Amino acid sequence: MKKIWKLVVTLLVLVNISLAFGLSEVEAAEETNVAEGVLVCANCRNASPALHTTQCTLMPNCAKSGYGIIVPQADKTYKYYRLDEEGNLLANKTLNELKEAGVSNYLTVRIAGVLDETAGSYTYEYVQNDETLTDEVPYDGTISEISEIIYDDSHAEFEKYAVSINSESVKISDIQVQKYTKEAVTPDIVITDGDYTLQFRKDYLLEYKDNVEAGTATIKITGIGAYYKDSREVSFKIKDENTKPTISKIKNKKEKIIYIAFKKVSDAKYYQVQISTNKKFDKNGSTKKYKVKGTNTTIKKLKKGTKYYIRVRGVYDDKSKTKWSKIKQIIVVK
Repeated sequence: MKKIWKLVVTLLVLVNISLAFGLSEVEAAEETNVAEGVLVCANCRNASPALHTTQCTLMPNCAKSGYGIIVPQADKTYKYYRLDEEGNLLANKTLNELKEAGVSNYLTVRIAGVLDETAGSYTYEYVQNDETLTDEVPYDGTISEISEIIYDDSHAEFEKYAVSINSESVKISDIQVQKYTKEAVTPDIVITDGDYTLQFRKDYLLEYKDNVEAGTATIKITGIGAYYKDSREVSFKIKDENTKPTISKIKNKKEKIIYIAFKKVSDAKYYQVQISTNKKFDKNGSTKKYKVKGTNTTIKKLKKGTKYYIRVRGVYDDKSKTKWSKIKQIIVVK
C-alpha cells in the first residue's frame, strides 16, 4: 500500500573527536514525521472527514474523546492516528484559534511529530441524555512529541487521490420511474467506480430538486472527501397513477371519419385511444385500440349512424399507464 506520509528525517550528528584515539562517534536522533490528514475528534471519527467542522470538534463530548487525524490511503480506505495527551492540548488550542479566525470547514492539517504505527484502542466516558456512557476508540497508530499543527486551506494533500465524479469510470445506476406520493420522492442510487461502490456521505452527497410533483426530477451528485470531487446531475421521472388525459374535442369531420383531440399528460411516451360500440368496451361490442404518438388523431372506416364510445390513456417509458379518461360518445352522421 502506498503511503501518503512525507517522511522528514533529521539526523542530529554529535561528533566527539578524541585527540587521544583519533576516532569520531556519530549518534542519530529519532525520526520526525510530517503527517497530513483531517483533524477530527474520536467521537466523530467514522463520519466523512469532509463533513467535520471546528464547531463539531470543539463540542464537550468531542473534546473529551480526544483528537487525531484521518489519513486517506490509496485503496480508498482511511487510517485514524490518535494524538497523545500533549497533542490533544495543542489540537484544542489550534481549533479554537481557527474558529476565532472564521474557519468552519473541515480542517486539513500537517502535524510534525513522531509516528508509532502500532494499532490499539482506548475507552473514554461521555454523557448523553444525562446518562454516562463509554466508547471504545480503535486507532491505527499514535502521533507523539508534536511540535506543530499547521492548517492547510488548499486541502491539496488530502484530496490528491480525488477523481472527478464526471469521470468515465464513474457509473450511476438507472433510476426507475417513481410513483407520485404528494411528498418528496428520494430514490436511492448506486454509484460505482470500477469494482468500488461509492459510499453516501463519505464519497458523495445528494441534493434533490423538483421531486414532489409528477414530472421530471433532478438529483445533484457532489463528490466529497479524499477520493471524489466536482458534481453532476441525473434526472428521473415521477408519475401520478391517478393522472388521466382529458378528451377536449370529438368531431365527425368527413364521411365515416372522426377527429379526436386530448390534453397532454406530462412525460407520457404515447397514448392509447380506444373506440367501441359498447360503453363497457367489452366483447359484446366492436372495440378497437389505436397507438397515438401525438395528442390528436383521426379514425376512419366507421359506420354511419352508429354511436361510438371513446376513451384515452397515456403510456410511460416503462410501459406503465395512466387511468383511462372519461368516456366520450359520438354518433357518426356523415
